[in-house]
Amino acid sequence: MTRLKVSIITPSYNQGRYIEETIKSVMNQDYPDIEHIIVDGGSTDGTRDVLNRYPHLKWISEPDEGQSDALNKGFKMSGGEIIGWLNSDDTYVPNVIRRVVREFENDHELDMLYGDCNKIDENGRVIYKYDSPPFNLKRLITGCNSYIPQPSAFFRRRIFDRVGYLDKKLHFVMDQDLFIKIGMHGKVKKIDVPISNFRKHDDAKTGRYMLKMKKESYELGKKYGYGKDVVLHLNYIKYLFIYSCPALTRVFRKIWISAHKD
Repeated sequence: MTRLKVSIITPSYNQGRYIEETIKSVMNQDYPDIEHIIVDGGSTDGTRDVLNRYPHLKWISEPDEGQSDALNKGFKMSGGEIIGWLNSDDTYVPNVIRRVVREFENDHELDMLYGDCNKIDENGRVIYKYDSPPFNLKRLITGCNSYIPQPSAFFRRRIFDRVGYLDKKLHFVMDQDLFIKIGMHGKVKKIDVPISNFRKHDDAKTGRYMLKMKKESYELGKKYGYGKDVVLHLNYIKYLFIYSCPALTRVFRKIWISAHKD
């Protein structure tokens, strides 16, 4: 059997504090055919000094139109049949890519695979494990939230021919949009395995712009035909209520973490 090549795409901008850990988490996988592509938006914090220390990387550093644009560049540069998207502050669980590839090898109809995710703090300590639910397209569209952990998702290159690349107009939920399109036009599977470590820190985009992210996700639901669905509207109202009040947000996070700790 021909071995499947894996391409890992990492968009980067001024994440020099974490990006070396990201690189090493890919290097330390036990699967032999991985290319790691880093698309940097012209960082000024020493990121390029880190990248220069790893000659195996394929990377560029130039201004871009945002994260979606950077990722699309990386997708088009890649040569792997299986593609993963790992942000520059996240990491992979050790020796997990071999398992991911085996799932694709065993099911030639499979277009996308995702698993579970550890939420880690800025120092890499696990806060809690997030067990993502099985795939449900309507829930993904109406939830005002992507329950699929983006760094734990992999997909076949061929899916771009069916759904296109990331929508550059989206700044927060481009992953959710891509997953919806794949779910509409391909086969998606969830495995009960932690694949990635998603880092929560003060500079993370998802933490700083939560209300804007929920608004963009809400508009996505309407775009895909659920503008009259009461579930979509109730979920949006719920998140507006939670994230408009900092004290309530802190309470909600404590409850969430407590519920998801082992």
